[in-house]
Amino acid sequence: MRVVQPTSRAVLLALACLVTAFAAATAAFLGLLLLGLPPTDVAYGMSVWELWADPFVRLVAFPIALAGAALGYLGARRLLWRTDLSKSAPLVFTVTVLVAFVAGRVIVLGALGTLLCAVVAMKWCQKRFAMELHA
Repeated sequence: MRVVQPTSRAVLLALACLVTAFAAATAAFLGLLLLGLPPTDVAYGMSVWELWADPFVRLVAFPIALAGAALGYLGARRLLWRTDLSKSAPLVFTVTVLVAFVAGRVIVLGALGTLLCAVVAMKWCQKRFAMELHA
């Protein structure tokens, strides 16, 4: 088994949190577009790319995604530090993005619910994929 240095592990966790947060935000938009918008809404029928290009959406979604990444990193640093990241990171990513898709209809509560589900997934991974670090 290859030993990952602490600095590399921290960078990997940070990148995984950023990718997961923005994928979750995109999934939330898809969920909102497909499941929640009435035909009378201005955003009805827009693609995800058109939504991300909207200045109002970027003003709201970008900071929420960054805050989610920061909070996710704090949780991941504590809960996933001593896990096999090749197994735990994809699982946490999948759970987070799926919950964000379903919860996308309730913007802020959906973001908090998604973060809570991500923490539960990390806690499960902490027990399931625990490993000894040799660094």
